[in-house]
Amino acid sequence: MSNHNKIRPVDKNNLNGKYKIVFSTPQNKNSKIPLKFRGLQVFNNKQEAELALKQRLELTEVLKEKNKKLMEGNQRALGNSGGNPENLIIGTLKIEGFSDTKYISIDRNNSEVRIGSYVINLKNEKVFTENSRVNCIKDLD
Repeated sequence: MSNHNKIRPVDKNNLNGKYKIVFSTPQNKNSKIPLKFRGLQVFNNKQEAELALKQRLELTEVLKEKNKKLMEGNQRALGNSGGNPENLIIGTLKIEGFSDTKYISIDRNNSEVRIGSYVINLKNEKVFTENSRVNCIKDLD
């Protein structure tokens, strides 16, 4: 349970005294959050603390909307977005010199490498045949 964004009295025996709020502190030095909304802040009374918390939560919503608008049309992670198989296959390599020609394909979405009729699942480090994904034929060491 987080202690952030909660109004608490500085002195539990004096509820008419000062109040404190622990705001989260951004890790980034170039944050858009003003210093008055970072870390431990002490207020003269509960009304000031409530107003500051309200302003901080409103600022959070404004920043979320701005970040959402900045992300619209962003194509930096297009290859990881899934959906289009052309984005998911990193590449196919033809291997000559075997009794039958083999291909290797690497699928980002499923973390799989396919070599001929074998499928290597990189997430669970197991090798399967393409026809049977139930029976593992080898664990990767």
